[in-house]
Amino acid sequence: MPLFSQATLPVLDNPFSHRVNAVIQKTREMRRGVYYPHLYVVKEDGEPPLRLWALSCLIQDRADVLPSYQQFIGQLKDKVNGANNY
Repeated sequence: MPLFSQATLPVLDNPFSHRVNAVIQKTREMRRGVYYPHLYVVKEDGEPPLRLWALSCLIQDRADVLPSYQQFIGQLKDKVNGANNY
């Protein structure tokens, strides 16, 4: 089984699917040049080798005014979980 598979992300009738597809659409709108950027959607409970690869691409670069990676992820989770309360 290949580590990466190319697929079209389905649009499901739920808020999470709509949010993920909106992020992808916005990324495509903001592209520079004639080609779309490579986007990889990695599920938190996805295949371990794929998760390790995705995590290896992340870097921690903290400036004095910016949150650390852990703080950013915590804020992001809070925002996503807060969005589910509507």
